[in-house]
Amino acid sequence: MIIQHFASAHTPWKQYWPIRGVLSGVSGIYGGPGTGKSFVAMSMAVSVASGRPWIGRETVEGPVVYVAGEGGRELVARRLRAAVRVWGIDPNPDRDSEEYEPANDEFLPLYIVTPGPDLVAGHEGLKVLIGDRAPKLLIVDTLSRCFIGDENKQEDMGKFVRSLDRLRDSYGSGTAVLVIHHTNAQKKMRGSTVFEGALDVLWKLSQHGGQTASGERCILMTADKLRERDIKGAQMYLRLCPKASRCPQGEQEYDEVGDSLTTLVVKPSRALLKDAEMVQAVGEGLIAASAGGTVRYERWRASVPQRSKAEFDSALSMILTYPGHWGHLEQGPLGVFKKRLG
Repeated sequence: MIIQHFASAHTPWKQYWPIRGVLSGVSGIYGGPGTGKSFVAMSMAVSVASGRPWIGRETVEGPVVYVAGEGGRELVARRLRAAVRVWGIDPNPDRDSEEYEPANDEFLPLYIVTPGPDLVAGHEGLKVLIGDRAPKLLIVDTLSRCFIGDENKQEDMGKFVRSLDRLRDSYGSGTAVLVIHHTNAQKKMRGSTVFEGALDVLWKLSQHGGQTASGERCILMTADKLRERDIKGAQMYLRLCPKASRCPQGEQEYDEVGDSLTTLVVKPSRALLKDAEMVQAVGEGLIAASAGGTVRYERWRASVPQRSKAEFDSALSMILTYPGHWGHLEQGPLGVFKKRLG
């Protein structure tokens, strides 16, 4: 199911964004060790493959290919099962209960490719592994595991970028690519600037604060580059939450000495949830005070001056894509919002 709340005739975002305002064309996510790059990528993969929102952002449902250069098939499959159970199947963005049936990931159109082929040499090897069915999203995790050459050389990085372009061209413009990459000693993206220059979207992940007693961590996802959009305030606080690792039958998994295995899943931060609650309350107040029982986007946005446009839009997306949790607001004509009937 794809939830749509903006008039596509005016904003044909689905042609370009598999995750609205987050991924488009050739995108990148980079960060240092422990910032959750692979877990964020897996949460995006499950959302696109299932057509469910990602952190309140609408998605375009379609097949996903995950090139698992790091960790191997077993580890990536474990992360996939956890993400499907907690992220892909549950409509409540902050639900911590596990009292529901896990989704059967065998029926999710998400395909793991491992090991990662050398994309400096060309795109043909990966095309053979994927086949003829065009993926909506192709995730390369990580650049270094699909790169035989010198990341700092423009020539080698140019070959890598051309392989991604040719792969997309072979499937058509509907395929988006997400590449996971690392930082250097200066906490900048590693390698030649040719890669950054070729990207349509680039996000940086960094740790935010310490770890809670339960093992939960907060990370900050900040836009370095966002095609045709203002990156001011374009950031998201995400939670990395530990969850028990379970086999496809739903039973707890253990290692060879009997220690229980765990993995991490991505959830919205509590700050984003509070922002959504605040924006929701302001919108409901404006609607209640209006003669026509509606509020326009411009008025609603102006009534929350303490949040940037990007932060307001992020909260608005949460409200509109999780109506059962946040209340009953919906969009009518373009830019007009009202109470949902029923």
